[in-house]
Amino acid sequence: MAYYHDLYRLNTTITGWHVGVKVLRVFRVHVRPRVESLGLILVDEKGEKVEAFIEESYSKYYLEFIEEDRWYTVMKFSVLPNDGPNKLTKSLFKIGFLRDTILKDCDPVHECAYASFTPFCALLSETYDRRFWVELVGYVHNAGELTHVDKDSVDLSGYRFPFVLKDKEGYYVKC
Repeated sequence: MAYYHDLYRLNTTITGWHVGVKVLRVFRVHVRPRVESLGLILVDEKGEKVEAFIEESYSKYYLEFIEEDRWYTVMKFSVLPNDGPNKLTKSLFKIGFLRDTILKDCDPVHECAYASFTPFCALLSETYDRRFWVELVGYVHNAGELTHVDKDSVDLSGYRFPFVLKDKEGYYVKC
């Protein structure tokens, strides 16, 4: 079995990290018109999550083979402070892919429960940590109609789809 560094140990003072992670989410980040980077949410075997980003010049390459719910080993990457207005994880740091980052498939590592869902009641009473995005679990109770709210009819980001989620305790959240 390979040895991996725990994600909670990441910091900017050391190089040579070797992590074994599962890809929870892959998403595109629109930096500016027609320029997209790639974002990832990664989790290690202990449930520690970290955000990773791949610059536009490498994102098309990685998008072809990085898959959600797959385990990878990652080496030769930068570690940067997780600052900014929108933190996707509670980690103090995030991973930046470099030109020579090595990403390889690896065998699934023992997984602990990595989900940290925010209860609807904490969201409604605003008793959650607002510095971080929240994870919710519920089902779609009611769905509205898809409407275009932007003046530019070609801009796909101008569409809205309102819906209501309901959790198992009976709380509702309008989205």
